[in-house]
Amino acid sequence: MPSIQLVMDANERVIGLGDDTAEAARQAVRAEAEADRAEAQADLAATHANTAGNYAETARSLVGGAVYEDTTAGLAATVDGEFFVVANDTEHALYRNDSSSAVFVRDLAPDNYVTPEMFGEVGAGADDNALFTAAVASGKPVRAMGSTYQLNPMEFTSAVDIEFGSQTEIQNLQASGPKKATITVKGGVTGPLVTVSSFDLINAGGTVTALTIGQLSRIINVADASSFAAGDVVRISENDPATTSTRKGTAGAETQDRNYREFATIDSIAGNKITLREFVRWPYTAAKSLKVQKVNFVENPRIVGGKWTGGIGGGGALAFEFCRHGKLCDDIHVEGNSEADRFGGASVTVRDCWEVERGSIYAKWCLFTALTERNQASIFGRIRGKRTQNGGSIQSGDILSNFAEIVQDAPGDDNGDGIGVSNGFRGNTVGSFIMSGANCYGMWLRQGCDDNTFVSFTSINGITLGIQVYGNRNTFSNVHIRGHASGGLLLAGDDNQAHVDIEVQGQAVGLGPSSRGNRVTGRAISTGVGVTSFDLTVSTGVTDSYVDIQSGPRGISYAAGVLPHASNTFFLRGPNPHVVNTLRTDRGYQWSGYVTVTGGAKILEVPERKPDGTWGTNGLYEIQPTAGDAANVYRIRLQLSSTLADVRSEYEVISRQGAFTIRTIHEGAGTYAAFAPKLRAATGTSGPTLEIYRTETGAAPTIVYVEKY
Repeated sequence: MPSIQLVMDANERVIGLGDDTAEAARQAVRAEAEADRAEAQADLAATHANTAGNYAETARSLVGGAVYEDTTAGLAATVDGEFFVVANDTEHALYRNDSSSAVFVRDLAPDNYVTPEMFGEVGAGADDNALFTAAVASGKPVRAMGSTYQLNPMEFTSAVDIEFGSQTEIQNLQASGPKKATITVKGGVTGPLVTVSSFDLINAGGTVTALTIGQLSRIINVADASSFAAGDVVRISENDPATTSTRKGTAGAETQDRNYREFATIDSIAGNKITLREFVRWPYTAAKSLKVQKVNFVENPRIVGGKWTGGIGGGGALAFEFCRHGKLCDDIHVEGNSEADRFGGASVTVRDCWEVERGSIYAKWCLFTALTERNQASIFGRIRGKRTQNGGSIQSGDILSNFAEIVQDAPGDDNGDGIGVSNGFRGNTVGSFIMSGANCYGMWLRQGCDDNTFVSFTSINGITLGIQVYGNRNTFSNVHIRGHASGGLLLAGDDNQAHVDIEVQGQAVGLGPSSRGNRVTGRAISTGVGVTSFDLTVSTGVTDSYVDIQSGPRGISYAAGVLPHASNTFFLRGPNPHVVNTLRTDRGYQWSGYVTVTGGAKILEVPERKPDGTWGTNGLYEIQPTAGDAANVYRIRLQLSSTLADVRSEYEVISRQGAFTIRTIHEGAGTYAAFAPKLRAATGTSGPTLEIYRTETGAAPTIVYVEKY
């Protein structure tokens, strides 16, 4: 068969076949496609000129749907001034052919998120706020992976979901005015503050105006329930003014908000009776201006990543107020601009939130490492702070929450505590705290901060005390303190307990003035030599406390007017041992002491209270006979502190109907009978009592053992 050669002209038509109908149709389609392409490129160019345009909705369709594997392929397929799309892993990017060079225009995010760059050019204006405002307004998650964004403080009142690159810098540009975080997410309270008059009890029945711990209630009676509806979230709160009062037993004063408060959900309403879905948690008193108010929470906000910077004019990186549910933030790195230009606020502030989680934070050159206020039932993840100005982790008024890990390296360059706990911080657990080089207290737990558990506390080298506690019923499971100049642990509240390993220059352990019921075990040694350096310091008015420690050579120090025998038990086991041990039962006690009988007689004093219920000097007072028929029975042993033979006596004493009956079990006799201490009835300050006497009238140190049945 002969071969046939087809020759094409410049318009891709076969020479010699003519302009048949099919060829004409093909050329018409080609011309129409070229016209559409030109129109699409023109539309895209016009959209690009508008920096507020949303390219995600139009870019792919405008360039005809073609996606190229790299810029070389895109340039080959376009002419000068045209746009093309290049694949980049799971993302796409828009480029423009600029004289055969590929110029990046912006990312084209997939449909499930947007980027700030889709809404304008980063750095084109005074700040990048408009880009982030538009991105958040899209309602989609925002991915901000650029190298730097500059923001003036922004506030959002609805949920945001923003993720920054781990190396992306977010600069807070604020230089003056009230200090604000770079980004604040904020709900709030709404409607009137309505008075709560009483509570209906569940377990006991009836209605009360003041709850006590153990009374359960889900029903609150209010003055007017018309502003509420079922499903509303509310805050119940006492509203007494913050009180300024002297710290217990000291001259220092504190101003503290001690009001109880909590969030709850309305289940139903009948008249002015509101039934809640949760039990009321605290012992409220209606007389303390008790109110209930509706709360509008921002639900499930989320901000992740980024390196946040700013100076003294700015109020930190992030703030969350009245938010609920979800993980607020994580992997947040915050630094002031420099040591001389530090951030003027906490790195991250979480305030008035319910059932939220805060993830990990690193903070350097900030006012505080982190700040939490009045949060409920929330989880706060690990934070690391370095060279903060006025303190580390500041925890104020949080309730029923968990604080996981806190590491502080040299907090409080100017001043400030490693952990500052205040304003009714109650019912929380702090998992682990490690600190070194504090310029103030390792922890200061103030009045009204009660019922918390601190699992592990380590503080190395600080200029003041490791921990001082003015709250009540707090537990410190493992306390490790080294090198603090002013001391280790001070318990100045009531019913706190701590297990310790302390070695410091000042007082290792101190029981504060008028404190009671505190318990300390473990090891506590003072390495100092000054007049305030002791292993254990017991202040005036301490009662009902227990200390059992491995101690050092400094031993124990009692303040003037102290009551060492007022139901206290102290065991110091070391080079300078000391024991105060009054073992009490339901009706009595066991006690021993050391007295000096001078001039032949001395009223016997034991660890019993005066008729008015107060304690006597050193917690001791003369025995008083019981007035009724029910008898008190004592076994009393007296021993002269001497090696002389038979200088001891023993008695059984029965007290009833206002008198004593003394039965002699043994009295010292023989050669040194005159030296033996004996017991007899006498008249004391409050009436009939007992006294120790000797025939020999010289001063006689005597050991006394009393057992009251």
